Amino acid sequence: MKMMFGFTNIYFLGNEHFEQQNWNKISFDLGGYENELVCNIHKSALAGLRGSNRTTCMLYCIGSGINEAKLHARSIARLLSFALDSHCYVSSFRTDDINVPAISQPTRGYAIQRNPVIDENDGKALKSFLTQTYEKYRQLCEVRSLDVVIELLNLADNKQPMELKLATVFILLENLKATYANEKGYIREKASYYKTEEDRRSGKRRLGFQKVLDNMFKDVGMTRNGNTLKDIVDLRNDIIHTAMSELSFETQWKRYVSCRNLIAEYLLRLLSYRGKFSLYDGSGITTKLIE
Repeated sequence: MKMMFGFTNIYFLGNEHFEQQNWNKISFDLGGYENELVCNIHKSALAGLRGSNRTTCMLYCIGSGINEAKLHARSIARLLSFALDSHCYVSSFRTDDINVPAISQPTRGYAIQRNPVIDENDGKALKSFLTQTYEKYRQLCEVRSLDVVIELLNLADNKQPMELKLATVFILLENLKATYANEKGYIREKASYYKTEEDRRSGKRRLGFQKVLDNMFKDVGMTRNGNTLKDIVDLRNDIIHTAMSELSFETQWKRYVSCRNLIAEYLLRLLSYRGKFSLYDGSGITTKLIE
């Protein structure tokens, strides 16, 4: 059966030509399906879509199992939301079977990329990202609340005051911290964690917010984050407890950028991605390599 899913709010330049409509596409076998991801909008048209929701690409899947295919499509959409820094949702569904009703779904979000993690003009890179991360994403989606994390990452980039941007990424880090601690079997008591029940009873080796994050980053091979984490935690305490900071806007912006780069690299490593990714403040030019 051939199934077709409409995706909202994204643009990419595929590495293959789609003859019928002069569009471009990416083809890959994934999740038990033969997939074609077809972009039907030019980048220049994105400006007119800002703040609206429109189907901007289609995912064509050949395989069996409608419910499984719907979950497959939602997973692809969520990964694209992360990779392309845009609010990508499944907006429609239909099949080549006339006995299966077509479905239209309400969507929301912004139809423009701000700072994509994966270059939207490199179809091969986007295909590599999807094929590398898909299985790990499906494995960890629920246990690490990855849908929530990606949604918060996109929400933080919406037009809003800096304090709200920072508060959103701090909530995101709290979410990552909590799911990591739970996965590791840490014992929680109020705002602290302990690795063992004996530690909790004795009150020794208490793990605070910064220490749990440090362990979390080290688990995926990210080291030397001490000073960056301290700066982030200090600002997090100001924003969360007082809703304001005496730091300059420029300093707050730099720490917001640090947060986003840390989160992006962590998620990529968690999802077993290897390759280049774009730094948040690099305008798609400054990249980092995960080997």
